[in-house]
Amino acid sequence: MTGRNRIHITRTQVEGIAIVHLEVPLTRHDDARELREKAFFAPASSRYKIYIIDEAHMVSPAGFNALLKVVEEPPEHLKFIFATTEPEKVIGTIRSRTHHYPFRLVPPGTLREYLGDVCGREGIPVEDGVLLIIPMSATRFRIIADLGLSAGGAPTDPTLDQVQAIIDRRGPGGMTTSNPIWLSAFRINERKVSDYRAGRVFVVGDAAHVHSPAGGQGMNTGMQDAFNLAWKLALVCRGDAKEALLDSFSVERSAVGEEVLKAAGRLTMVATMRNRTAQTVRNLLGRLLLGLAPVRKAMVNTMSEVSVGYDHSPLNGPGLHRGDIPAPGRRLEPTAGQTPVGSKTAPRFALFAARNDKVSALAMRFPNLIDAEIRTPLDPDVILLVRPDGYVSCTAKSDDLVVVANYLDAIDAAKAVAA
Repeated sequence: MTGRNRIHITRTQVEGIAIVHLEVPLTRHDDARELREKAFFAPASSRYKIYIIDEAHMVSPAGFNALLKVVEEPPEHLKFIFATTEPEKVIGTIRSRTHHYPFRLVPPGTLREYLGDVCGREGIPVEDGVLLIIPMSATRFRIIADLGLSAGGAPTDPTLDQVQAIIDRRGPGGMTTSNPIWLSAFRINERKVSDYRAGRVFVVGDAAHVHSPAGGQGMNTGMQDAFNLAWKLALVCRGDAKEALLDSFSVERSAVGEEVLKAAGRLTMVATMRNRTAQTVRNLLGRLLLGLAPVRKAMVNTMSEVSVGYDHSPLNGPGLHRGDIPAPGRRLEPTAGQTPVGSKTAPRFALFAARNDKVSALAMRFPNLIDAEIRTPLDPDVILLVRPDGYVSCTAKSDDLVVVANYLDAIDAAKAVAA
């Protein structure tokens, strides 16, 4: 059954037992029928013939039905073993006619110790792990070391002697630790909720996403979650904006959370790689790239998350598609000497436009949404509406104020009441 049916079979003879191992499961009725017919023949020189069907959850219902009779009433010499990680996908008629033997995974710590013992006996060198030493002051250092995969309950905090032992094994030698301020063990988890809002419940920060501390983005991400929600919640609770404004929170911040998890995971992988060749390449490239000012600036913007944007936000309005004007959903960098957008006591949109009677009338039309201070435009021929958190809502030509008015009409709670 190897050519036409593409099933790889391994046959083994073990102390009077003929073992037939099917490494690819049966997906067609003809495959199972052919196996059933051959299974009835007793082995020539063994007492038993055992069929091991791997990945049994991938066997088709037609395949299982073809085997049902022989599984239910097998010849004396015949045994079946169905190996699967998803037993619930095996059809009930087969499960009801077989014994179930669940196997637990070997704990990672046990497996690591065993493999280390085997490598030691075989003389195979194995990298012990990563050691990261970060200077905090002239005499104080932060030390981080990975201990491999863990299982079971929460890991116990290390002792100073254990930390010293790791430094002795992995460090350059001649280093002695003393007077620790904090000793802690933690696991790196990567999880994120699918939706940041469920009715009247909102989640931000660690309640919404957890990830590796690599890059130090956890605090920034959590604060930006809170700020993104705060101005929207304030406008809605004050009765100044429609409740639909809150729907944008999960859309915007969930996408950011996804990217932060990916970035932190990549940084962790790069930092903890154990292959010596990969480490050498990483270190050389790191020194080369970090010597470039544009790369350093990009890293700072990414780590501080000032480069975050909401390109696919439902709050994005029309834009001019000009390279010198930030597009809707992009952050507007603060202007020196100007009061930062959103820093006043109540959240308000900021209008960047050339001052004239029509612009003033527009601001007066939406007193609960637009800040009374009309700001200096980036371009006299362009008007920008900027959200309280500093992101551009919409852009238009300076004489096309109806674009901004229509945008605010869609948000304004007063218009909803009037309607």
